[in-house]
Amino acid sequence: MASNYKGRIIQTLKTSAKANIDRHIMNVDVLLGSHVGLAEHGNLMETIEKELLEAAKYQDILEMLNNHVGR
Repeated sequence: MASNYKGRIIQTLKTSAKANIDRHIMNVDVLLGSHVGLAEHGNLMETIEKELLEAAKYQDILEMLNNHVGR
């Protein structure tokens, strides 16, 4: 029975990773394009770097799923 869900689980993980990447990249875009974002974040570079690191984490997960899981 577990094998019936394998494909769905992998696809759900991929969809989730893609959504998280999009979310963190959107945050970067907003921070770069908004004067409000600048005022709310004392260290803008650090905030952007944290968002990029989160996006990279989910990109790594997506790559692992694509290259090593479910083969």
